[in-house]
Amino acid sequence: MTVNDKRLINLRKNKTAAIGFVCLALVQFLWLCPIIRQIGFYLDDWSMMSNLFFGPKSLYELTLYCLNDPKVLIRPVEGPYFAILYFLFGYKPFAYHVVNALCELFAAWFLYLAINRLTNTASLSLSAALIFLLLPSHDCTHYWFTASSVTLSLALYLFSLWSNIKAAQEKKAIYFYLAAFSFALCLFNYESFLPFAAVNFVCCLIYLNPNLPLPKRILKSILYILPLVIIALFYYYYQRIYLIQIGKGYYQSMAINWQHFLSVLYRGFEVNLSPHFFSFVFDRAKEAWQEPLSIWWFGTLILIALICFSCLNILNSIEKTGEMSNRHIFKLMTLGLTTIFFSYTIFGFASDYMPGLNTIINRINTGASIGTTLVLVALVYLIGKFLLPTRRYFIARNYLIQTCLAFVIAFFVLANWGLSKPWVVSWQVQKNVQYLVKKQGNELKDKDVVILVGTPRYVMWSPVYDGVWDFQSMVRLVLANKNIDAGVVSDRMRVSADSVQDVSMNFVCATYRFKRMFALVPSYQKWIPINSAEKFINIVKTYGMQFGIDDAVLARWQNESHNNLGQ
Repeated sequence: MTVNDKRLINLRKNKTAAIGFVCLALVQFLWLCPIIRQIGFYLDDWSMMSNLFFGPKSLYELTLYCLNDPKVLIRPVEGPYFAILYFLFGYKPFAYHVVNALCELFAAWFLYLAINRLTNTASLSLSAALIFLLLPSHDCTHYWFTASSVTLSLALYLFSLWSNIKAAQEKKAIYFYLAAFSFALCLFNYESFLPFAAVNFVCCLIYLNPNLPLPKRILKSILYILPLVIIALFYYYYQRIYLIQIGKGYYQSMAINWQHFLSVLYRGFEVNLSPHFFSFVFDRAKEAWQEPLSIWWFGTLILIALICFSCLNILNSIEKTGEMSNRHIFKLMTLGLTTIFFSYTIFGFASDYMPGLNTIINRINTGASIGTTLVLVALVYLIGKFLLPTRRYFIARNYLIQTCLAFVIAFFVLANWGLSKPWVVSWQVQKNVQYLVKKQGNELKDKDVVILVGTPRYVMWSPVYDGVWDFQSMVRLVLANKNIDAGVVSDRMRVSADSVQDVSMNFVCATYRFKRMFALVPSYQKWIPINSAEKFINIVKTYGMQFGIDDAVLARWQNESHNNLGQ
């Protein structure tokens, strides 16, 4: 190969990479543009924002302040990440969601670069990156900023994967170092990607050095991922041994139950590849379609589909990609299935995590979305080859595949818009409550109590205000007073003669005295003083008989207050 040939190949690769990035950026901007200003902070976001608001003002001290939190210490990259963002943006949700969108974009682009190096097919790689960007299996990472920490680790892992593949192909040490460093940042930010060293191994095994005998391929693949394995072991030592020895850190206990482990794996595949997944996506897309869509939303949807179809067509024309063999398609599918498998192994050892779609913990599907994407793209290419099998239909088959992929992408955009609705409604309700807190806040003094009455704690699985952890944090931040106590009426509460307790799983989260308590009723825009258990129960009976409160709860409270329980 001449020098000019190498230059032409590099020029072509740079051109296709640029087209891929522009396409991904346009799609990300277009699908998020209608909703990004309509979403805000949720649940743990408020406690994080409140802690940072009342923390030190310099970035260095703010970072150290974050790392003093035992829950943050197990993820020592996450704390500084949030501290930097708060230092830059304060508590304006729009900026945080823009940063999260950029992390998603770069994650998709690094997946594109990695798949392109493995398959040498830019159009297939862009198809995978687009589906990955829009796969509607983990909506909480799009809209809930605390969960966006997973997105940051996802981008870091995919950068590590691309660097690992590039290092193995080009034998350049710098990329091995980059892969290791990025993987370390990924784990110390969010540990759920720890098993993905095994994904890199499978990737190297089935794609790199295909002419070597299997034992030598296995050995080389182990050597390629050895730095990642060492980092994974070091992280395990840091979290499970070192932090315990120094008496710091807050971590979840491991539960070795093989029946539960297998149930998590089975449920993981069901969530990603069964008819249940497609039914869920179809229902969300139907909800968005039945709104009905305004001309701007419909125009945006058509534009996204056209951009995807056009960019895929341009990449095909630039590369003039040859026939995609069944062997290469099945390799891609194998990599996808093993990725789904390994992504859930870490959750198989945690008793309180079970894969699902309509749940606030669907962030655990984020890693598996890489594998789901690869399987779906492989299936689309297989269907295209089945419908138009012979070589003479090659061009028609490419058009069919591009059309099918553009339709799938538009369908996923609709599903994501449907998934955004609970988060949008939740933020609208929250803003109304915040307005009333600001309006009435001048009446409050230190140690006063605000109890939220008659407001939904969740819209589907999107949190509004669930309890002391988010509502109290919001009230303190909005009023710039960390001495105000606040809670949300729920069936968790226990009522005594002189106080109300919020009790979750037999743990007393907060105790609210009647001495200076106020009920905030947003639906009636009322601010009502409470000075006794009887008054509290009557206010809930008058204004809050919904969202989990019924006559049985009131009867229990009456009995508790008369028997002076909860003291």
